[in-house]
Amino acid sequence: MVASNSYEVVVVVYQSRAPLTSFLESLGSGASVIVVNNSAEIDDLDDLVRRFPNVRHVDAGGNLGFSAGANLGARHSKAEYLVFMNPDTLPSEAALKRMIAVLAESSTVASCGAAGIGTAGGGALPTIRRVLAHSLGLHRLFPMIGVYYYPKHDERVTAGWIAGSCLAIRRADYESVAAVFISLMMAGFTWISILW
Repeated sequence: MVASNSYEVVVVVYQSRAPLTSFLESLGSGASVIVVNNSAEIDDLDDLVRRFPNVRHVDAGGNLGFSAGANLGARHSKAEYLVFMNPDTLPSEAALKRMIAVLAESSTVASCGAAGIGTAGGGALPTIRRVLAHSLGLHRLFPMIGVYYYPKHDERVTAGWIAGSCLAIRRADYESVAAVFISLMMAGFTWISILW
């Protein structure tokens, strides 16, 4: 069983009041959340955050971008596991706990993600064969030969990369790559760059 205090959600926002409201309502009060606001000078979220006792608000002091904002949120957390999410996702506490359970079950799994209905949660490393198959549409007939994975509900797949919209990682693993993570994120690379 995964304890709610073993993980913390980090969500980075920029003028995202409406999606953040839906995000926080879908999550409920069980999971601890850090909201990093990249647009506090435009959209102060204090009133919204006060509605949710499980949510802390961090003013980024300007638009740091997603990567630097995610790293700022991680520095404000002491949880054993971090879950980085976009505010336009609709998480459930049960889904987050399943992701953390996957990490807790195996020390060889460094991170995991979740896919939404009809959306990719990650995929294979983009080899020439995979990119060609994907560009020709062959992935529609043979889903596992394309670049993106579209797993079925509760299906576990081993991916070469994970989408950053919902990514869980052990704090220890995050910290072991933090210097690379920070520089790659600030250089505009995606989560894909560090997870393979």
